[in-house]
Amino acid sequence: MTKRILVVDDEESMIRWLGRTLRSSGYIIHTAGSGDEALAIMEHEPIDMIMSDMRMPGMNGYELLLAVKKRYPKIIRVMLSAYAEREIVIKAVADGAARAYLDKPIDNAMLKSRIGRLFSTCDRLHNMQLLSVIEKMDVMPVLPSVYDKLVALIRRNCSMEEVAGLITRNPEYAAKILQLANSSFYGATIGTIIQAVVFLGLETLKNLILSTEIFRSFLTTPSNRQEVVFLLEHANMTNRLFHGLYQRLNRKAVPGEYSCAGLLHDTGFLLMLKYFPSQYQAIMHAQPDDHAISPESAEVTAIGVSHSSLGACLLDLWNLPHGIVETCLYHHDPLNDAVTEPQLCALVHIADAFTWNAIHSVKYPCPIREEVFSRLPADRMRTEEIMQELMISVG
Repeated sequence: MTKRILVVDDEESMIRWLGRTLRSSGYIIHTAGSGDEALAIMEHEPIDMIMSDMRMPGMNGYELLLAVKKRYPKIIRVMLSAYAEREIVIKAVADGAARAYLDKPIDNAMLKSRIGRLFSTCDRLHNMQLLSVIEKMDVMPVLPSVYDKLVALIRRNCSMEEVAGLITRNPEYAAKILQLANSSFYGATIGTIIQAVVFLGLETLKNLILSTEIFRSFLTTPSNRQEVVFLLEHANMTNRLFHGLYQRLNRKAVPGEYSCAGLLHDTGFLLMLKYFPSQYQAIMHAQPDDHAISPESAEVTAIGVSHSSLGACLLDLWNLPHGIVETCLYHHDPLNDAVTEPQLCALVHIADAFTWNAIHSVKYPCPIREEVFSRLPADRMRTEEIMQELMISVG
């Protein structure tokens, strides 16, 4: 079925160019000059994707995409922005208003490629085989309420005092945050919640709350506690290695909107453990020599889909940034043509492999694909040297 894209911009020349470029790729294009006009169109037209400029009179792009998220959550939301608007764009992606963004000026080839890849991943997450497996589950987990409250505070540019107040009202998190801030990993001496909030930063707080609540929600029986704790340790280690490698290779921190990509990459294993426990145990605890086929192929044979697809489907339902969804979906297939953030996906792939193969006693086969290193600013030898150094420092 032909995809329908709604382009929203108050500049007529931009609308004409985007419309012409996208129509040449076979899409049906609708256009609007304002947020109100866009919402009116969506009441009557079936739209698959909305692309909105950030700066518009009246309702701006951020406000429009928030409204679309609330009314039509399945529509792919893309923000168009100039570099000077980066702060609001990052905020929009981080809180789910936009699933992805494109920087102006936009190259024709890049525009077509990015839109095609977004649709490709979306179609993969909504195929009938995956949906049939999802339907077998009782109730899909929801995002934790404390996390939602924190995101809401960040969305309205709250003060650090307000964030500290939210944390203080949840004593368990207050203890965890103080413990983390004073850990040897950070090497600080922190005495109050407000100091810890300022020191750690909002992204670290979001990750801590997200990981704690998500993994807790899967502690369904005493018997699976050991497995859940194991997966939490794996996720935390992978995320730390991912951050460390990104920092060393790029000389800057991981973009805030993607900071939990390593943390959530194996969310599908939690779903398998909860809803398909016997299949999970058989696959996870098989000896390497027992795998006549790859572990992901074994998952497809056992339950119909891989853990990567299962986890990405849940993250997509939660409206998390597209970069996080696709690192979950493609972390075992980082060279897939649909990947829009190739370096992020490659780094999670490498961090995940090192965590499985060099740290855990459970040997889930996870080889690093040689071609992945072509996506990085360093060769394999240098990358592996950095990983070994990181493993010593965070181990």
